[in-house]
Amino acid sequence: MSKQTMRVKFEKDLLFINSCSLVLILIITFLSDIQALRIILGLPFLLFSPGYALLAALFPYRNQLQSLTRISLSVGLSLAISTIIGVILNQVWEIELAAILTSFALFVAIMTFIAWYRRGKHQKNERFEFVFTSSLPRIPDSITGKILVGILIIAIFGSVISVVYALTNSKPGEQFTEFYILDIGGNAEEHPIELEEGEKGRVIAHIVNHEYQTLEYQLKVFVDDEQTADIGPIKLKDEQEWYDELLFMITESHASTTLSRGISEADATGTGVTIINVVSAESFNVGDCIRIARGYYLRSEISSIERIDGNVIHLSEALTQGHPKGENVVRVQKVEFILSKLLEFEGTSTIQTSFLVYPRGENLDVSITNTSQRKATYEIRIQSKSDDNIDQQLLCKSIEIDSGEQWHKIIDCVPIDYWAYDTEILLFKDNNLVCEGRLYEYFQTLRLWVTIAEN
Repeated sequence: MSKQTMRVKFEKDLLFINSCSLVLILIITFLSDIQALRIILGLPFLLFSPGYALLAALFPYRNQLQSLTRISLSVGLSLAISTIIGVILNQVWEIELAAILTSFALFVAIMTFIAWYRRGKHQKNERFEFVFTSSLPRIPDSITGKILVGILIIAIFGSVISVVYALTNSKPGEQFTEFYILDIGGNAEEHPIELEEGEKGRVIAHIVNHEYQTLEYQLKVFVDDEQTADIGPIKLKDEQEWYDELLFMITESHASTTLSRGISEADATGTGVTIINVVSAESFNVGDCIRIARGYYLRSEISSIERIDGNVIHLSEALTQGHPKGENVVRVQKVEFILSKLLEFEGTSTIQTSFLVYPRGENLDVSITNTSQRKATYEIRIQSKSDDNIDQQLLCKSIEIDSGEQWHKIIDCVPIDYWAYDTEILLFKDNNLVCEGRLYEYFQTLRLWVTIAEN
């Protein structure tokens, strides 16, 4: 019995492969909700097209490879190519859908262009066309077949090396530091927000390093902007944790009253309320912080007193919630726990520096240590980026620091809101940019509002 052969004259395979790429991109762009279409086109695109395009470029002629051999080898090569492209993307970009589509479509387009160019150099009857046979495909014993087997082995070996490299040198995920203030029992819901006069507040500070590197931290405690504790440096390796008990003392005496007139939800949800009427304001002073709430957490609001007119209190921060007549108004003190990262810049003498930044109200507490072997001149700038422009201000210039020495200063009147997400601080050393990053990434602040219990 003669072997049955089905011959399909189809010379538009290169155009078909690129058309599938284009259709897949259009579907993912405009019909992203149709999951079935993405799978139907996406899997063949990833598991067949790259390998087929590469084989078409390497073996563009009819007598070099049989059709079924091309198809079976295309799958193996596609797996190897997909792995290698994925590793490269992970190192130079991010593995996202747009990046994957663009990279694979570009690879297929380049390979098919090479195949089209090489096919065009020979007669039409010598160019590749599909020929399906009923026999199992096998690699011919020719030199071409041996070369192809070698290429496939090298590609698979390369993909294995790429996977090992990706596992050992992959880019880190999200880098962050956990920072908690817990009560003495290790709970986050029962902080000491009311103390007896003369009683010390006790909390537990908990820090966990998830920064993929060893870092040093500095932890400071402030009561109404007055520093009461300075802990550190706390050196933690990646995934290492630290916790310790902290003490603080409230200095103000007890003061409380109640609202003589309620605040409606309608007034509060508009522009907010900055004037409240109380039964008595005798115990309060301008600058005091107060908590307005029937309970400690439920619908509580914090503001500070700007002016007192009899029993009318003017607030600096507007209230945005409704409060009924008779609600408690209690003087509180702000206790801040500020954790800052000690940034170490190593390498050449042009960048060897330690840098520490703390917020201090409207100001910044900055420390710079010159860890290089020679004297250096530093400059600090702060900038805020928007769609239209970059607002940059010079904070300190011509800061001369000898080798091994530290410079410290509280910089007054920071011209840009450093709490904003896009605010960056820039540190220059001898006119070389050493540090550029968002300020909020350098420190974390946790606050408690504590009052003295009524006798």
